[in-house]
Amino acid sequence: MAIIIILIAYWFDYKSNKKQFLSDLKGGLFFTALLLIAFVLGYFMLNLGIVNVVLAIGVIIPLSVFVKYLTRY
Repeated sequence: MAIIIILIAYWFDYKSNKKQFLSDLKGGLFFTALLLIAFVLGYFMLNLGIVNVVLAIGVIIPLSVFVKYLTRY
């Protein structure tokens, strides 16, 4: 049910402003790819456990938001 609501919200967002929607989608996919790369690096290359990698990503997300805040000016 929640996925259907999210898809409907994405559809209305797409219909209201296509250019901004595509820009947000590109940024979201890029951020997701960076998190996936961080997971692969931590789990496979550094041989950390899944729990440690998830906790590390939990630290990466607020740090990335903070860096984005600092670099917006």
